[in-house]
Amino acid sequence: MGILSRRSPSRAIASSEEAQKAEVAALVRAVAKYAPRDRLEEWWKQFEDALLSRMKTHSWPIQSEIEAAAKSIAGNRAAIGNAVENVIELAAQWYAEHRTPFPSSNTPETTRALIDRGVIGSLREARWRGFNLGVEDTRKALVEPMFAAEFEHHVEVLARLKRVEPGDIRADEARALGYDASQRR
Repeated sequence: MGILSRRSPSRAIASSEEAQKAEVAALVRAVAKYAPRDRLEEWWKQFEDALLSRMKTHSWPIQSEIEAAAKSIAGNRAAIGNAVENVIELAAQWYAEHRTPFPSSNTPETTRALIDRGVIGSLREARWRGFNLGVEDTRKALVEPMFAAEFEHHVEVLARLKRVEPGDIRADEARALGYDASQRR
């Protein structure tokens, strides 16, 4: 209604409140056909800009203008989705080679995507390897059990501090931490 309140109904429906209600309902249906279920506020801003840039008069928009604007936003969203997918793929390749986060895209969203795809084994592994996590994922990571590389690092550091061989303390540390090497990757 914000857009319509700043514009005039066409002459054909200007004198009929019933016709205006029917037109508003049709325009709402046209918008609803394309509007996303999430991030609606962000989408609406893009949609409104796209719609206003297409309109040639100060009359209410017509259905074809609404559909064209909505489709252009969908195209932009698809392009953004492809770009995000490309970044995740690059991050996965980087991780496979370097075992570290991809420098230009170390975000909680990228980390979560890599975990969901099985590229990184767990939230705890991601945290240990320096990946950014959201607050809730950080909490979850801290209660997950150690994974193999983390446990071995722990044993090596402790052995250096105690000036003993790692094998001399590995079993005791596994018992103390409840670490089961057969269950970890």
